[in-house]
Amino acid sequence: MAAAAAGRKRNPADPSRDTTTTPQLEFFDILKPTTTTTAWRRAILTVLSIIFITATLVALTVAVHAAGFALVLRSFMKSQAAPPTQPWPIAWLLVRVTWWLILMHVMEITVWALFYWWKGCLPDAEAAFYFSGVTYTTIGYGDLVLAKPWRILGPVEGLTGILMCGLSAGLFFALVTRIYSSRLSPKSNTP
Repeated sequence: MAAAAAGRKRNPADPSRDTTTTPQLEFFDILKPTTTTTAWRRAILTVLSIIFITATLVALTVAVHAAGFALVLRSFMKSQAAPPTQPWPIAWLLVRVTWWLILMHVMEITVWALFYWWKGCLPDAEAAFYFSGVTYTTIGYGDLVLAKPWRILGPVEGLTGILMCGLSAGLFFALVTRIYSSRLSPKSNTP
């Protein structure tokens, strides 16, 4: 009996009730101010705040991408001229669009990197930008990892990067389709 009592300790919230070192939580125990429930509440608040921060970072990334797309599409809509048909003008157009898309993605990587640096998730700015770039592009070397409470940001940034690169590939495909469809369309035989 003394050995069984040695493995038990008093519950500070209810001194009349003994609990073992691993107490079983009842339904309303989370409302009682004990060390265990305080830790649970803190953990839940931490998870909820990280989910909110993650959603905000994704929204900022999509907003930067949408703004960049709007600028690219506006420039194409303004040019009422037919798309280029010669190889060098086509190449120059594709190079300019590629530069613009890379700039957009670098700005999106910067959003995540600045957050990692600001919150101290990584040791310095260089590590934050490196980790963000590797994660966003889904290279994922694994030589740097985020601290425990921030680990979920890595996969979400990778998924966001895949989606944004997919949108960029779609824009590139639409542009190439427009260029070649104008070249392949039958010309009218008007005298």
